[in-house]
Amino acid sequence: QESKIELKLDRHCVLRYPALVTNVPPVDILLDMAYVSVFYIVAAVLPGLTAAVQLPSIHVSNASAALADKWSVRVGDRLFHQPPALLGLSTNVHDYYAAIGSQDALSEEFRQRYHVGSHGRWHIFHLPEGPSLLQQSSKVSADRRASLSTLTQLTNGMELPYTFPEYNMDIDYVDPSTKEEQEREDKAVKQISGDQILNYLKQLVEMPSRSYTSSSASAEATNFLKTTFESLGYTTCLHDFSAEGRTLTNVIAYMPGKSSGGSVTVGAHYDSRPFDGLAPGAEDNGSGVASMLAMAEAFKKSGMEPAKPVYFVAFAGEEAGLYGSDAFAAELQFGGYGIPEECRPPRSFLQRKMATEEAEHQAIIMDEVGWQSNKLDHPTVNLEAYDWTKELMNHLKASSTRHNGDAITVTHNGAPFGSDHMSWLDRSMKAVLTINGDDEGYPDYHQSTDDIKNVTPELCALIAKMNLGALMRVAAH
Repeated sequence: QESKIELKLDRHCVLRYPALVTNVPPVDILLDMAYVSVFYIVAAVLPGLTAAVQLPSIHVSNASAALADKWSVRVGDRLFHQPPALLGLSTNVHDYYAAIGSQDALSEEFRQRYHVGSHGRWHIFHLPEGPSLLQQSSKVSADRRASLSTLTQLTNGMELPYTFPEYNMDIDYVDPSTKEEQEREDKAVKQISGDQILNYLKQLVEMPSRSYTSSSASAEATNFLKTTFESLGYTTCLHDFSAEGRTLTNVIAYMPGKSSGGSVTVGAHYDSRPFDGLAPGAEDNGSGVASMLAMAEAFKKSGMEPAKPVYFVAFAGEEAGLYGSDAFAAELQFGGYGIPEECRPPRSFLQRKMATEEAEHQAIIMDEVGWQSNKLDHPTVNLEAYDWTKELMNHLKASSTRHNGDAITVTHNGAPFGSDHMSWLDRSMKAVLTINGDDEGYPDYHQSTDDIKNVTPELCALIAKMNLGALMRVAAH
C-alpha cells in the first residue's frame, strides 16, 4: 500500500505502479521482502528457460547492510549480488562467470540457458556445472562484435571495470635502450606523420574491396602490399595457406636479426567487410595496415640492425576467423617451415629445433586505430592483452609517454578477444592489440560506409609512434 502497488490474481496479473500498467499471462506470484529496498516478483517458468531469471543487482549508492552477509560483485556502478533461493539460481558465487563482449555476441542459446546479467560490455553467466560446456558451444570468431573473452570465475568482492582503466606502467620500469639506441628511436619515430599514413590509406581504400571471398580483390591487395614492402627495401614473401577450401595469402616483410631465437611481429589484417559489394574498410582495417606501413618505412630508414628478427605482416582472412594470423603464429611456434625460405632465419635443423623450443615470439597488433569517438574527451588507445604480457605493455606505455606526452590516453583491457592478437595469446605467446578506445561505438563497423572520412590520421600517427618505439626496444635485446 505504501508503494501504491496492487496485485490482482485473475485472468491476467496486473502490476500497477504510478503511471505504469504491465499485463502478463497468468502466473504464480512470489514476493521476497528479504531486502530493505528491493523486492522481487518472480514468474514461474518452464524448466530450462532460466533466461527469464536474472541475477539481482542494485546501484552501488543503494547498497545497504542487508547485503553484508551476501556475496556481491561490482560491475561499474552496479552491484550484482547473491540471489534469493526462490529464484532457482545458485547461491554460490563461484558458479558464476563473466566475459567481455558485445551484446551481439550472445547467441539465443546463451541467453536462454546461461545468461543472467549484463552491464556495459560485461556479461554474467550461470554455470553451476562449470564453464566447459559454454566454452565448447562457443566458437572462435574474428567478428569482434560476435566474440567473447575468456570466462572469468566470479569471487566475492570482485570489481569489473565498466570502462577500460588507464594503463599503469610498473613503477620500476627501466628503458633497456642505450643512449645511442634512444637517439635512433627518437629519430625514427619523428618520421611518422598523419599525412604519411593518410597517403597509404588512400591507396588502400581506392580498391573497391579487399574481401577474402573475392580472389581478384585479394590479389589486388596482396600485390599492392608486396610492391610497397619491396619498395621500402625489405625481403618480401607471400605466405600461402588454406582456409575454407580457399588459398589465402599473408604478405610478409622480413628483417633478419643478429640472434637466432625469437621474433617480433607487427601485424594488421588487410581484408575488409562487407564480404560482398563495396567494402573500403577504411577504419577496419585500412587504418591498421596504413599505420603498419608507415612504421615499416620509418623502421627501415632508421638503419637499425635488430637482435631479434622483425616481421611486418599483413594478414589475410581475419574477418572470417583469424585465419592469416593463426597460420603465421603457428609457423613461428613450430619452426617456420611453411614460411618461404627467404623469410626464415637461416639456421640448421638442430638450431631451428632448439630455437623453436626456447624462442620467445612477440607481436604488436594494429586493428581499428583511426576512429576518434565523440564519446571520449581525449584521443585514446586501448592495450588489450592478458596481464602476463605486462613487459610488452610497459614498453608500449613508456614509448607513448616519451613520444606522445599527454596527447593520447593509454587504457588497458585485460580480457582480450576478437582480433589477431588471440593467435599469439592462445599459444601462450605475448601479444598486445592496439585499438581505438571506443571500438564498440564505431557506427560504420563492417558497412560499405566504413570510409576514409571516418579516420583521423593524427590518431593513427600517435598509435604508430607508440608502437614503433616499443618495437625498437623489444627488437634490440
